[in-house]
Amino acid sequence: MNLWTALAFAIVLLLPAIFIAVCLGYLLIRHSREFQHFFETPPALVAPEAEPLIGNEIRFRTKSGRQLAGTLLAHRGESCQGVIVFCHEFTGTRHLAMRYTDFLLEAGFDVFAFDFCNHGESDSVEGYEPMQWVTEHEVEDVSAAVQYAYSQFPAARDGLGIYGISKGGSAGAVVASRTGLAKAIVIDGAYPTHSVVAGFARRWVHLVAPLGRAIRSMPQVAYRILTAVELMRIGRRRNCRFPRVETSLRNLSRYPLLVIHGKRDRYISVDIVKKVFSTRFKRMNFWIVPNAKHNRCIDVAGDDYRNRVTDFFETYLAVESPSRGLESVPRESGNI
Repeated sequence: MNLWTALAFAIVLLLPAIFIAVCLGYLLIRHSREFQHFFETPPALVAPEAEPLIGNEIRFRTKSGRQLAGTLLAHRGESCQGVIVFCHEFTGTRHLAMRYTDFLLEAGFDVFAFDFCNHGESDSVEGYEPMQWVTEHEVEDVSAAVQYAYSQFPAARDGLGIYGISKGGSAGAVVASRTGLAKAIVIDGAYPTHSVVAGFARRWVHLVAPLGRAIRSMPQVAYRILTAVELMRIGRRRNCRFPRVETSLRNLSRYPLLVIHGKRDRYISVDIVKKVFSTRFKRMNFWIVPNAKHNRCIDVAGDDYRNRVTDFFETYLAVESPSRGLESVPRESGNI
């Protein structure tokens, strides 16, 4: 093989890489604005209205010092079976907890609900406007709530669970993976940011780029690189960082996990969620609710939903703890 033949052979081998590099550069330079506009456009979702919670009002602080508003709802019955930290959905507040956890109070669990930053009565982060995508701000909030519950509520040390809806479920999963304090996790409608955005970018690139149909043939890894770069740009502008939710979800394989998802969810498809959980999970229950849209599984499944969530927490979380008075719980803690 002479020099020219070897050079031609090398060029042929490098053509795919050159094509990908050129396409990525083109998208990042010419169509960054469209990508970011797509990412930052909120879905047409509004959290249901909810009556104010009646419970023990608590104020606690995150590691960075912001104050969060929380409410501890007491179990009904003689003994407490554990403490469940409830993480509300995007545009919601802690007052949605009763909609999702009233039946858990009947089963003997305490529920600790809180408002995420920039929501409800909690402090806001300067320069940050929440989106439907989970950021390190929400992860810090859940971490503070979990650590507060673990340190202040005696029953939580024997049985602490996390129960999150949509964005709250994604943030809860990240914290469960990082801290290891939760013994059981329920996530309803949660989603992995990077995988979802990369999939959407590939699906819609032909609508914004003149060569979109050709660019669409790039391998999925190219869209992951595109997504990572653009999320870093958005994060710098909006004063936030986006965690790798996919990694955290996969790291939950050693924990009892109940994943709930609506089959008719048009924002986050079942296929995307299934890919995240394609690895082996020892104690995972994956429940696809027929005819349910995003954040509507409890409305569609009704008592079946309530029974499954209750049975899950009773199986993996319930402990026999003496009933305790709530009046002794401090109303504000320092940094956690």
